[in-house]
Amino acid sequence: MRWYLRQINVVIIFVLLISLLQPGAIVRASISDLYLPATDYGTVIDVRQTELAPGAMYTWIDLQNERGLQKIHAVEFNPQQGNLEPRAGTKDVKVYGMKGVTEMAMYADSPGNRVIAGINGDFYEIPGFATGVPNGL
Repeated sequence: MRWYLRQINVVIIFVLLISLLQPGAIVRASISDLYLPATDYGTVIDVRQTELAPGAMYTWIDLQNERGLQKIHAVEFNPQQGNLEPRAGTKDVKVYGMKGVTEMAMYADSPGNRVIAGINGDFYEIPGFATGVPNGL
């Protein structure tokens, strides 16, 4: 009887180990069939997308070009949809000054005004004294 139980245990362990390897084979097969868009900027390695909120999609793309690995992050939404709107972040409601995206998002986030994405799009010159005054002012 003991010998019989050991044999059953060995078979169960073997089946469990095989089941661990199976998802990897499925993922490799699906990745090879995955459509990756062609670009003039390089070879696309990975594209992923997730919904941030109803009507707002976050897409990130990894691509390889002559300069190495490049990462592209984009947020898309329809501004005519009433529940989403873009807002420019500022440093304490001033036109000039420097503040991180996370700090600006925390300042703006409140009930009824949820921040779902932040994009670092600075337009001031950092070298030199780094005063935070925007270019052109």
